[in-house]
Amino acid sequence: MLENTLQQYQLSHNQRFYRLYSSWARLVKQSLKSIELTHPQFLVLAAVAAISQQGTPVTQVKIADYNEMDVMTTSAIVTKLSRADLLDRFPGQVDSRSKVLALTNQGEVKLKQALVILQQIETDFWPDQQQALQLLLTDGTD
Repeated sequence: MLENTLQQYQLSHNQRFYRLYSSWARLVKQSLKSIELTHPQFLVLAAVAAISQQGTPVTQVKIADYNEMDVMTTSAIVTKLSRADLLDRFPGQVDSRSKVLALTNQGEVKLKQALVILQQIETDFWPDQQQALQLLLTDGTD
């Protein structure tokens, strides 16, 4: 009974997704490490750039919402990126307690480097994963 249940789990969408995600996440982590950046740090830099392009003030709450990330996690990442001179923080015009964020020149360079790396992963990783993706979208009996 347990053997059958375990075998079903190994073939489940849950387990297939986990294996695929783990392979992708490991590659992203290793690749971004070469420029001393984590994936969550990249997500914050990218969110700052994207929200800035909309012409609205960039706040930690907006970044957290944009990335569907916890506000406290976002805050810790913003602090680290600010200390690394990748983000600038300015007092908000409406509420001086809130900070408006902007990429520094170094932050823009780092974001551009990360985008090149992630585009290469997009090009190299996903085409080899077509069978795994198809199995996630089907019941696996095809």
